[in-house]
Amino acid sequence: MGTKKVRIFEKGKNQGFLGDNQNWWFNPNFEHSFEMFDIDYFYEENYFKDNAVPKTAINNLIEYLCKFGEAIYDRPIKTIFEVGCGGGWFTEAFVKKGLNVTAVEGTRYGFEKTKKRIKKIGIDGVKLIQHDLRNSLNLEKTFDIVVCTEVAEHIEPPFSGTLISTLVSHGNIIWFSFEEPNTNDASYHHTNEQPLKFWTNIFEFFGYDVYSINHEIQEKVGNRGGYFIIKNNMVIPDILFQKEFLVKKHSSKDIDVVKSLGNKEATNTHYSSKEMYNYVLKELYRKLLKRFPDQEALDHFIPLLESEKCTIESVRKNIIESNEFKTIHESD
Repeated sequence: MGTKKVRIFEKGKNQGFLGDNQNWWFNPNFEHSFEMFDIDYFYEENYFKDNAVPKTAINNLIEYLCKFGEAIYDRPIKTIFEVGCGGGWFTEAFVKKGLNVTAVEGTRYGFEKTKKRIKKIGIDGVKLIQHDLRNSLNLEKTFDIVVCTEVAEHIEPPFSGTLISTLVSHGNIIWFSFEEPNTNDASYHHTNEQPLKFWTNIFEFFGYDVYSINHEIQEKVGNRGGYFIIKNNMVIPDILFQKEFLVKKHSSKDIDVVKSLGNKEATNTHYSSKEMYNYVLKELYRKLLKRFPDQEALDHFIPLLESEKCTIESVRKNIIESNEFKTIHESD
């Protein structure tokens, strides 16, 4: 495999912090930009030395995960697919909870740490797989819930779709978290800090909807889960929209529209599809009123609304392609 060997730890200390250089991976002047890294050099034994997640956060995560799954399936959840298990902190807790767990880790040291942790508690019910998540994986089986917390930012950007493909191939519900840009200091370990919209678009490509939970719960789980990703043909029970979870849906259908609808430089404004449709119709009528007397404007407007081809794009096109549009726009 063509990967770059870069050591992050020196004398046991992490030397990989990069201050405010958040976009270092995309910076052609940065020494290691656009590289694909050898993960066993990046994530050596020292990386897994400490317990990365407090026990209270782990226990809270298990509690909310089980509550959510039970609300969806109307039964207790039984199976977990943990993608990027790190040092096995959650894996151990899942097993102790009595869940049937399949856990995947790409790094050699993380995999060995998880294996020792599970062996120490002496409980069956877990299958460990060492697999580089930059390569696709399909076990040809599905699980009640797929768990992937704080993994996505560690995968170089070109492999983002590969990771998401692995997640959606193994279940209809995914517990997902990631680190957004500028959350903390830049780090070699975070090659892929992306905004919510980035991940939402990829999940929607695969037919999944993205829901966020309230910040109180996110804090209780140590920010190791803020999003439920759900297959878009699944029925979401009302309880998940009530006080305990406060699930909010995100969508790439909230698209950017140039507010002026013209060719001049303008501020982009966020609109839902319905809002955009209403806005464009209102804008069209305003333009028609500038060109024609009241009744004549309506004579042009109403047939357009009644047309089967009355779509957002057709209305917008009608405005922009108007013979007098440029003159009208400049006089606004």
